[in-house]
Amino acid sequence: MMPLPRPILVLLFSVLVLPAQANSFERATPESQGVSSDGLREMSEWVRSEELDVRSLIVLRNGKRILEWYAGGVTPDMNHNVFSVTK
Repeated sequence: MMPLPRPILVLLFSVLVLPAQANSFERATPESQGVSSDGLREMSEWVRSEELDVRSLIVLRNGKRILEWYAGGVTPDMNHNVFSVTK
């Protein structure tokens, strides 16, 4: 497997998977929080292309929700067991 570029690696480790609480965070555009939409899109595409068992992805920056997506029938109101959320 090819190593991830550093910005994508940092984003993956910055992910918080907290669907039930996601609505408590204000939405913002990635650029308004100093993050590239292109970088987030590349990370999302990489996760999908690797067929990783990722069912939800929420990225928070400065307390604002800048990315949120769900897969595999998961919805924002579902509860999940979460392990090793932050590094």
